[in-house]
Amino acid sequence: MRIVLFAITGFLLSCQQTNSSLTTLVKAHFEAANRHDVAALRLSYDDSVKGESPNWGKIVTGPDSIAHQYERMFVSTPDLKYELKSIALGPNHATAEYILSGTLTNLEKEVPEFMRGKAYSFPVCTIFEFKDEKIIREGSYFDQVAFLRQVGYFEQGTK
Repeated sequence: MRIVLFAITGFLLSCQQTNSSLTTLVKAHFEAANRHDVAALRLSYDDSVKGESPNWGKIVTGPDSIAHQYERMFVSTPDLKYELKSIALGPNHATAEYILSGTLTNLEKEVPEFMRGKAYSFPVCTIFEFKDEKIIREGSYFDQVAFLRQVGYFEQGTK
């Protein structure tokens, strides 16, 4: 009976350490994002990482590609802020809920001029999958219509 009890206790402690480690990794990711530290974000990814987000337009592969997506966002929205609300943990993944907010300032060439100076704030859910304390998958999901409404996209049809 003692052996079983020790085995269960050991298992629970190892899970607790894993969850603590994943929480630390997720918090570090958002701290780097709030500093707009592309180099630190890049280091959090495994070489085989895959990422997706509605605003990226496609699944991107590799740390350089994902870091580039963050860099684009930091340039277009210099005051971009991530307000972490919650983290849910699994054995090798974490789901983070946060509020993404900022003001579109430096528009990319395909972004219409009427969006310049528009502030936005909306909830996002990102699922991170980890292997050896590196992110191997990052999938972000949010209401694209809510974002477009905030930056004036739908007002263009009424003018």
